[in-house]
Amino acid sequence: MAEAAEEIRLTEREYEQLRQSPETYREELLVRLCGEVGLRATEIPRLKPADVQSLGGEGRTQYFITVHESDSGTREAYLPPRVAHDFWQYVRSNDIETDQPVIDVSARRVQMLVGEVGERAAEWAGRPTLASVTPSILRRYFAQQLLVSKGVDPRIVTTIGGWEGVDGLLPPLEEPPRDEISAAFERLEDGQHGAGKSARLRAVVKTLDEVGEGLSAAGSRGEIEDSVCQT
Repeated sequence: MAEAAEEIRLTEREYEQLRQSPETYREELLVRLCGEVGLRATEIPRLKPADVQSLGGEGRTQYFITVHESDSGTREAYLPPRVAHDFWQYVRSNDIETDQPVIDVSARRVQMLVGEVGERAAEWAGRPTLASVTPSILRRYFAQQLLVSKGVDPRIVTTIGGWEGVDGLLPPLEEPPRDEISAAFERLEDGQHGAGKSARLRAVVKTLDEVGEGLSAAGSRGEIEDSVCQT
């Protein structure tokens, strides 16, 4: 499912400011389901406790969600332990049955609630752009954190997020100045392969290299477990 392009690209600090702005547990869970699980506004109202499966092993529990993308289509997403804790706490606190929607609102209402959180964050943090935050922007933040900051295999990111590819998910690279270009080639000529200007740039380059390697192949549950848990 294609999503409209958005101009805003959240930083980690901005996301944390959003995390601090909900007035209710429902709003907080909505932000985390979009920004840390990668769910769409249309998918959240379909989410039920029965859709979450837990797997135990090596002294830790991992969680996966069966995401209902449409009436017939599904995918499997990874639920981080901290988000899982908040999820089950919300379910228990509201006496939600196994087959009941966890957040029983329309997709439009999900968008409105996220927008209200963004408006509050924009006001107290002094960052006007946060007032325009949407579930789609939070989803893209989720993808960029995995691809760029944590270097997760693109196949896994596209599988758990329901994207067909990484186009539009990666931030544009800054054009390096001439002295940086010169230094890079000097290291090559001297037989020294420098680590690069920053960890972020290394991760982006690595990610772009991996895109061509079987991007269309869906990651298995085992691959998702290994890669996400190592980040």
